[in-house]
Amino acid sequence: MAKGKLLDFDQFWAETQPDEADLPRVRVFGEEVTLPASIPAIVVIRYLRQGVDEDEPIGGDTLVQVADALFGRETLDRWLNQGLTITQLGDLVSRTLNLYMGGGDEDAESDDENPT
Repeated sequence: MAKGKLLDFDQFWAETQPDEADLPRVRVFGEEVTLPASIPAIVVIRYLRQGVDEDEPIGGDTLVQVADALFGRETLDRWLNQGLTITQLGDLVSRTLNLYMGGGDEDAESDDENPT
């Protein structure tokens, strides 16, 4: 029994965070945004709870929730006010999720890599 023991996850996570330069980033409308080190759990949980088939396009509500979780509501609202289209939002979310799932080119040396 682990009586009186404390697992301090706050300290553990702080110590295991990658350097800022190693975090994934996106550039939208000239603004570079640093993303979380790993995909936010809320994204995965929402997919699982809604029974989303990974081969099917996600619905509008889910798309907005995922975008909010990945980029933050204020950032997303700023992009929307700058004219972000629904097609661009879909591209942004799907390619960012692909980056987290290992589909991005992690060895790319160019900071100007196009999301093709």
